[in-house]
Amino acid sequence: MILEGYQEGLAKPAPRLLDEQESWMRPYVACSDEERRDFWHEVKHYREVKNPPPEVASMLETSLPKGAKLKRFASLRKGGGSLGRPRYVAIAAWAGGQVVREAKALVPSAWDWAHGNRDEPKFLVPTFLGT
Repeated sequence: MILEGYQEGLAKPAPRLLDEQESWMRPYVACSDEERRDFWHEVKHYREVKNPPPEVASMLETSLPKGAKLKRFASLRKGGGSLGRPRYVAIAAWAGGQVVREAKALVPSAWDWAHGNRDEPKFLVPTFLGT
């Protein structure tokens, strides 16, 4: 069943709202109701950004599913593997729910850093945070 779904998805890729639709998939990607509430509560409190870097804003908007309506951009910083690097998110309404796309600064090569290349960070898009 999983392999058939994977093959079908490769043949005709399309986003799915796993949180609000396609409930048959939930056991395969499940998180607890508490984790889900915590996630959306956190998203609700992301700090709004009126003008993210234009390149990042464009990439985030392009990554949204067709028909999604951008509600706002926000920024956040987290620890862990990102070491406090900037992250931007696009929060949009889509198909009766919300979607979130994230762009985060790529970690520059230590070789470049050691040889004086201190360019502005480049961003990787998208990470599908919530749909």
